Amino acid sequence: MNQVLTRLREHELYAKVSKCSFSQETISFLGHIVERGRIRMDPKKVQAIEEWQPPSDVHDLCSFLGLANYYWHFVKGYSEIARPMMDLLKKTETWNWTPQCQEFFDNLKRAMVTDHVLALPDMSKSFVVETDTSDFALGGVLMQDDHLVAFESRKLKDIEWRYSVHEKELLVVVHCLRLWRHYLLGSPFVVKTDNTAYRAGSSNHAADALSRRADLAGLGSVAALASSAVSTSIRDRARELLSKDSAAQGLVQLVEQGKARQFWLEDGLLMTKGNRLYVPKGGDLMKSLISECHDTLWARH
Repeated sequence: MNQVLTRLREHELYAKVSKCSFSQETISFLGHIVERGRIRMDPKKVQAIEEWQPPSDVHDLCSFLGLANYYWHFVKGYSEIARPMMDLLKKTETWNWTPQCQEFFDNLKRAMVTDHVLALPDMSKSFVVETDTSDFALGGVLMQDDHLVAFESRKLKDIEWRYSVHEKELLVVVHCLRLWRHYLLGSPFVVKTDNTAYRAGSSNHAADALSRRADLAGLGSVAALASSAVSTSIRDRARELLSKDSAAQGLVQLVEQGKARQFWLEDGLLMTKGNRLYVPKGGDLMKSLISECHDTLWARH
């Protein structure tokens, strides 16, 4: 208390006594209830959301989302849950409240009224940053001693829709570290992603060594295709046939114009959702790919 009052005095700032509360275990502040070591939504605001009637027009929907958006940081994956409602605000959309819209509305209300309590951070302890991403949104959780400190969620930008899975995983990590840098700078922290396919080689020597054998390199991704001479020839063949496949060229043009959300170009190859390779028509490329995936010693087919 002395430090706060001293700082106010130093900067010639004044506090109105009638608006101050001292020695309180719980206090209501800007729609939040702040308690010892934690913060939660004001029950009055929660009740208002719970009792909100279905909107009759865009204006009503904007009012509801305005309140919901204020508390987005209490809801894990908020952007993903609220996305269908946000889409109704687009000028290109004609207002039509369907049963599906009602379902989306109820889902968002249900997520908002669930009792979410966030812990206040202790800067003397370490943090854990957990991240995840989907086809259209990214999200993260900041934790400390298994207690939730903060949620993050946002829609992917147009250019980010075309990122590969690994690029999206890296994107959400960088985004969360930037967002929570005021907590993380100077504090030890651990980042956990949902990329369970990866395990550091330093903690898995045998599997790491086996996974790097060039003679066992199979077709897992574009990166894996570069592991052997056979795979390199397949990649080169795929690039060659891509220019002769009329359907593929149509997709390439859409990608270059930024109009293809489900496809992108990577190392001269056409990729689609799930980091999968578009296989051009022509030649025996399809047969070669099937052989590499199914006829190797480790495939067990």
